[in-house]
Amino acid sequence: MPVIWPVALLLLFGATFRRTAQEGDAAPAAAACEEGIDASMTPPPTAASVPQLERCLMLDPANPDLMTDLGRAYDAGGHPDLAGTIYGRALALDPHNSDLHLLLGELLLRNGDRHAARQEGAAALMWHPNGRAAHDLIARASMPPEGGR
Repeated sequence: MPVIWPVALLLLFGATFRRTAQEGDAAPAAAACEEGIDASMTPPPTAASVPQLERCLMLDPANPDLMTDLGRAYDAGGHPDLAGTIYGRALALDPHNSDLHLLLGELLLRNGDRHAARQEGAAALMWHPNGRAAHDLIARASMPPEGGR
């Protein structure tokens, strides 16, 4: 009897390993995602890249660069609410990313939240003090809205 347990565990491990290897190896998918991320940086991601970026994010759920690309793709596809949510997730992982603060600030400004846009511009300046884009965002968010509201 004592010899059966090690053999049974070995067989169970072998069967599990064979099944997961046949179901799909995550390494090729991750490599394809990495290529997709590099390709999506220039030109910026489009709405058409959303499905691939979402799959990649499932493989690497703590990747703020991937989240940034996905947010840009959501925004390009007319889903600013999803873009804002994913930018927030990315900033929780990488709060010192001035480019990400700028993307969120621009999104907030387009949606009429001038105060939050100024805050994001100020956060971007903390990590990139000479950032012209951050100064520009703050200036535009500080201007009175069109129509005198």
